[in-house]
Amino acid sequence: MRSRTNRGLRGAVVAVAAVASTLVISAPAAAAFSDVPAGYWASSAISYVAENRNWMRDFGASEFRPEARLQRQHLARAAVRAFAPSEPTDPEIIFTDLGAESPFYRFANVAVKLGWMSAPDGAFGPLGTVTKIGLDR
Repeated sequence: MRSRTNRGLRGAVVAVAAVASTLVISAPAAAAFSDVPAGYWASSAISYVAENRNWMRDFGASEFRPEARLQRQHLARAAVRAFAPSEPTDPEIIFTDLGAESPFYRFANVAVKLGWMSAPDGAFGPLGTVTKIGLDR
């Protein structure tokens, strides 16, 4: 049961954009990703967050992997790209498990700075799987 919830969590995060995407995209989205058929339940939302914008373009231009488990580094990147793209990093925030040279550092730093995500004891856990419980906190 838990793994089914985690597999579908990426789709749940995408569904956050579903209402907005129905306002912007009135017709069903074309299948821009080889693994997202046009009739897929979240195809319009996926198009909105990954095809029309770069918020959740985690696996390149041809794959979305809607059933993949969402990693913390990808959630941080999506949230910052969508809601705080110009927000500067906080030099006081340093992670024990994510160096400043990482392409995800800026996103993790800003997400923690704004209180959207946590880094207990300085560990961000970039490869950790996002869970429903983690989103509820």
